[in-house]
Amino acid sequence: MIRMFLMLPSSGAHIKERWDVKSNILRLLALALLAGPMGANAAFVYSFYYAGWDVGFTFTTPSLLTETTDVFVFDSTNNIPNLTSAQLRNPISESPALAYSETTGGTSSFSSLWDGPWAGPGFYTWQPGAPAEFRATLSIRETSSVPEPGTLALLGLGLAGLVLSRRRNTA
Repeated sequence: MIRMFLMLPSSGAHIKERWDVKSNILRLLALALLAGPMGANAAFVYSFYYAGWDVGFTFTTPSLLTETTDVFVFDSTNNIPNLTSAQLRNPISESPALAYSETTGGTSSFSSLWDGPWAGPGFYTWQPGAPAEFRATLSIRETSSVPEPGTLALLGLGLAGLVLSRRRNTA
C-alpha cells in the first residue's frame, strides 16, 4: 500500500521531478499526521464528601491508584478554605484510608471503617451502617476519552495534505 501511495519521480522534465519529490513529501507528511495519536487518555476522578462537616474535594489521576499517594485536590465545596493536600493510603487493601491537611496545621483522617478496598470505579462508604450525617463517601469515575484540539488539528492538516496532493496529481 505504501509503495502504491509513494510515486517515485518519473523521467522527464526537471520541474516534473521536483514536483514529484514535493508531492511525495506532502504524502509522507499526511501519512505521519494521520498516524499520530487520536485521543487523550482516560483519567479517573476521585470525589470525596463528608456530610458531618459538609466538606468535600475532588482530584483527577491518570490511572487508578494502587498505592499510598499524595494528591493535589480541588476544593469542590469551598468549605475547607485552607486545604493543602490529601493522601490516599493503601487504596486497594482491605483497610484503605483518606487523610487531608490544612494550612492551619489541622488534619483529618477517614480510616478503617470503609466498606472495602477502592478497587475501581464506584461508590465507597465510610461508616456504612451509621446515620447519613456521619457517613463519608468516595466516588471514583472514569472520564471518557475525548480527542484533544491539537490532535484534531493534526488530523485536519493530514487530510488537507492528502486532498492537495490528489488535486495536484489530477491537474
